[in-house]
Amino acid sequence: MHVLALGLFKLVIKGFFVNIGYNPLSKSYPKILQQLDVWAQRIGKVLGHQSVRNLPHTYFPNGVTGGTKLAGHEMNGVILVLLILCKMTETCTLLLTSKYIDEHQIRGWIKLLESLLVWRWWSKLPSIQLAEIQASEHATHVLLKLFKSVVKREHGSKLLIIKFHLCLHFLENQLDYGVTANVDTGPMESNHKCNAKKPSGQTQRRADTIELQTSRRYIENLILDTAAATLDKTHPQLVFEKQQVPVLVGAKYTIEWVSANGDDDDIKSNATIVWDKSNCIVKSYHPWYLEWLCSNVLAELGPNVAIRGCTEHKRSTQSGDKYIFRAHPAWRGGDSWHDWAVFSWEDDDGMSLRIPAQIITFIQFDGADMRMLQDLPYVFGDTPGLYAMVETLERPLMDAKTGSRVVVASTKA
Repeated sequence: MHVLALGLFKLVIKGFFVNIGYNPLSKSYPKILQQLDVWAQRIGKVLGHQSVRNLPHTYFPNGVTGGTKLAGHEMNGVILVLLILCKMTETCTLLLTSKYIDEHQIRGWIKLLESLLVWRWWSKLPSIQLAEIQASEHATHVLLKLFKSVVKREHGSKLLIIKFHLCLHFLENQLDYGVTANVDTGPMESNHKCNAKKPSGQTQRRADTIELQTSRRYIENLILDTAAATLDKTHPQLVFEKQQVPVLVGAKYTIEWVSANGDDDDIKSNATIVWDKSNCIVKSYHPWYLEWLCSNVLAELGPNVAIRGCTEHKRSTQSGDKYIFRAHPAWRGGDSWHDWAVFSWEDDDGMSLRIPAQIITFIQFDGADMRMLQDLPYVFGDTPGLYAMVETLERPLMDAKTGSRVVVASTKA
């Protein structure tokens, strides 16, 4: 994977900037690269606000064009950001201002970046059919030809380098040793931290005795770990009943509508969001969302009814995966953080739809509230609990097909 990440991926990232006017032999820095760095920071910050925690690292404070040294596992995040730069209307228009690139070349870059991301995903699969591995020989040749035609590397040895040639031998390695995970050096490098780096920090750090002391500290730590594991088996700790996870998580607030003189028509001006004293919120939700809640929810529940809400929701799947969905108006005193999620809906015909939506906030309703709200067209559910206020896309996701895009454009309803 290092050959792929620090080889082709590094070449394609540098080649992208060269193709829009950057000269590696010159000290001048085109202005367009500075503008792309600003967009890359904005895109990376938004992509970082995800409830799925296994997405690649995409936020780079120093930009992606400044030559900052990146680790191998960060390359796919940079490629994902570059792919979005080529797909967005504003950044695509910015790219076309360069005299070195046109629309045809941008389409070629989109195809190449998507192919590289899919190739890396396929290479990290835990198991692959033998027929797929055999068919990958032709696909690898096609991808490398696309790489040559799009990147057009001219400086140095061009593409007469070992990192480019080694990709042709991926098939042989997979047939001999199995999937890439079998020979991936990543776990060994990670184990080096606890097996060598940590014990070496517990030594006197003298050159003549550091190896001997490191080995002794490693053996001592191994004995202590074994003893602790044996003690847990022979003398297990008492299992206490787990406390119930609270429904409201994160910053909590109360929406209050107080009708002083029985004036139920002036609901928008009388309703307020009061944050708990333990939460220091710099700015609250946009007034438009409060107006919608007032007109559609508080109007049904009536005055003098306090509605509780929060900014986070923790969820666990049957497979053990844990997710945190956030809907915060000012995360840690900065910008808002509204996660996206896929929701299951039913249309008028009873057909099940899966539509992505952006979570605005979380609201708690009790049984009495749901008896008054369950028949409303915009309320889905009839049981008390935590509900999410969302903005959905205008259309549901298309069915996954072979050759579908990695990044697609869409708009919220």
